[in-house]
Amino acid sequence: VAAEFGLTDFAKKILYDGRFMEWSGSGSPEKHHYGSGGLLQHTYEVIKLAMGMCDFYVKFIDKRLVFIGALMHDVGKIRCYKCTSKETDSWEGTLHKSRVYHVVESALIWQQIADATLIPHLTEEDYDHITHIILAHHGCKEWGSPVRPQTKEAWIVHLADSASARLNDNLKSQNL
Repeated sequence: VAAEFGLTDFAKKILYDGRFMEWSGSGSPEKHHYGSGGLLQHTYEVIKLAMGMCDFYVKFIDKRLVFIGALMHDVGKIRCYKCTSKETDSWEGTLHKSRVYHVVESALIWQQIADATLIPHLTEEDYDHITHIILAHHGCKEWGSPVRPQTKEAWIVHLADSASARLNDNLKSQNL
């Protein structure tokens, strides 16, 4: 997908970061995508689900923004969880998680990368739109987003994130 938008180098920079590849998707075994590699698996699922939704609405959606938003939506988790035991693959939340939270941290990391990287064919409005997608990916304030999704692209990433997380929760509850 990244190649389609000329974003291969950008995607590799994120996905091949050792922390991103190893990181847990949560700090609790009861939560979605817990354990080593959980963040990478969850991000892959969100990208695939989001791109699938884009195919239904191809005339009305900017797939580049959805792809980047889906790729970056949880990158802040690399600062919100820490491995407490590699032997037992145990993880827990950090102080940073309780003070900043991954939704905001992901937007901050996106801003740092956006400031340092020239991404082909993105306007200043596109950069802001991606920031909105990241900040809105939990859907509402009660679920941890500072803003509600206000664009089709933000809704797609929110729905894909929610589907990936809730389906993984369901599989865990059924021991599958």
